[in-house]
Amino acid sequence: MRRRIQNLKAIWLASAAAMAIPAGPALAQTADSSKPAEIEEVIVTGIRQSIANAIETKRDADVIMDTISAEDIGKLPDQNISETLSRIPGVQISRVEGEGTAINVRGIDLNRLELNGKSFVGSAPNGDPATSDISPEMLSSVEIIKSPSADLTEGWLGAIVNLKTKRPLDLNRGVFSFRAQGAHADKADKLGGKASAFWADNFFDGKLGLLVGVTGNRFYGRTDQYSSGGWTQTSAIDVTGDGVADPNLFRPNRLQTWGVTRKDERWALNGTLQWRPIEPLTITLDGLKSKKTVDRTRFVEQVILNNNYSNAHALADGTIDRGAVSGVTLRPLIYDGDSEASTQAVNFTAEYKTAKWKLSVDASDSSGDGEGADGNDPTNPGYAGVDGVLVARQIAGGVVNTTYDTNGGAFSPNYQVSTNFNRLDPSQYEIFTIVDSQYQTHNKGRDVAFDATYYFDFGLFTSIKVAGARREQTSVTTGGASIDRSEERRVGKECMPVCR
Repeated sequence: MRRRIQNLKAIWLASAAAMAIPAGPALAQTADSSKPAEIEEVIVTGIRQSIANAIETKRDADVIMDTISAEDIGKLPDQNISETLSRIPGVQISRVEGEGTAINVRGIDLNRLELNGKSFVGSAPNGDPATSDISPEMLSSVEIIKSPSADLTEGWLGAIVNLKTKRPLDLNRGVFSFRAQGAHADKADKLGGKASAFWADNFFDGKLGLLVGVTGNRFYGRTDQYSSGGWTQTSAIDVTGDGVADPNLFRPNRLQTWGVTRKDERWALNGTLQWRPIEPLTITLDGLKSKKTVDRTRFVEQVILNNNYSNAHALADGTIDRGAVSGVTLRPLIYDGDSEASTQAVNFTAEYKTAKWKLSVDASDSSGDGEGADGNDPTNPGYAGVDGVLVARQIAGGVVNTTYDTNGGAFSPNYQVSTNFNRLDPSQYEIFTIVDSQYQTHNKGRDVAFDATYYFDFGLFTSIKVAGARREQTSVTTGGASIDRSEERRVGKECMPVCR
């Protein structure tokens, strides 16, 4: 639809321009029509240029890599970086509550995330930035480096994911961009939205550049699901109607329905200051701050089953797929499952580049704090948030019976509950237990590095790179346990071959 509108606009402008040409110049133009028109330069912009830039970056790279390039701010149309990375071959993501979260590269989740090539520590339990907390609007491109080289920091098996922001001195003129979108959650029946703004400009004849970007969103969601809570093997239920219990049967532990409502709020601010006092020297300072909060409430109704079955039916494998159960326990639960995550990072780069030399000094400081499970725990996949759980059950004298059928009716499973009390009256329940769980992370890291590259022309080799001292320190604290990882190394020289 957008391309169709652009084509219509182009046709309309061409027609208007043709009608605006006076008769005199038109005759002169006809007289000179034998001369071919000279076109000095054709500039292609838009998504096609973005694809071309990504292909060129991949072709010229010295390692195996893929990239997504967003030529204009906001062209990465996903909710977070995880969903953006899923567009790259070899990258898989897991989803929690319908939103992309953790990433795997070629089936491996041991990956390193960087911001503009610098160390980037976030709020995830392993110290990485939670990619679901970062909005794609603040990025110009994302690189996935799948093969190692001597100048790259080790500590990963899958890939290095390099998140790159825009540079104001790379722009020819001032730029301002604003984008807004809305989304209606049909199950939650609420309207959410997302907005982002971006401004950049150069000053003092291109010697000073400033960039500021901000993005924020608020979305709503609801999830409904059913769970049996596992199965119990029993030999105390009669399914044949002969009055004798049948052996090796399997019944559900419970009939359990979940209703989860959530409100997801996220905002991020990033800025870049660049100074080029002389042509070979460029000094860059980057800053990023992001925060995500999720208000999440789980409402659960559990019908705890027993062996008091009547009219039971079993499948050929012994699974009881329907029946009536008397004297069961009705147990409502309320989970307060909020979560929160914040990430901040500051990067400094000084680069001096001539025709023969490139010298660079890099330093970074980043940290992340989180509260709430991220849903990627293999022992409890898909479970997110911090839980304050209140568990209730019917008071003494309350009688609850149920019938269920996992194969019949408009809903599956189809079950009904009958009681001798008002199920909606809180006074008919007692507090059974209260559980409070905390999942907290506090991570921080910093690094500094010096690199020197000398360019020459010697057969297949065009440069030699010598990395000086490089130090990186990371502290990861999860659930009270703290791990400090520090590294100091001196990398040898590396020659970069180029295919000719």
